[in-house]
Amino acid sequence: MAETIHKPAAGLVLVTGADGLLGANVTRALLARGREVRALVQPGSGATTLDGLEIEIASADLRDPVAVAAAAAGAQG
Repeated sequence: MAETIHKPAAGLVLVTGADGLLGANVTRALLARGREVRALVQPGSGATTLDGLEIEIASADLRDPVAVAAAAAGAQG
């Protein structure tokens, strides 16, 4: 039986909570798979867990649907 290999979809991925423990690891895993990442972080968080990563950082409060929609614009996943 042939093995099915799934290739990740191309395009930008938005990671919410990217400056937290889980989000930072998800961000790194996506980058390792060649994905482009936009990290959504809380305003004023500093996002030091993401230092040195080639990502776009968007700052928005999750309770602000307009800001979240703006951060998600153009994201594929």
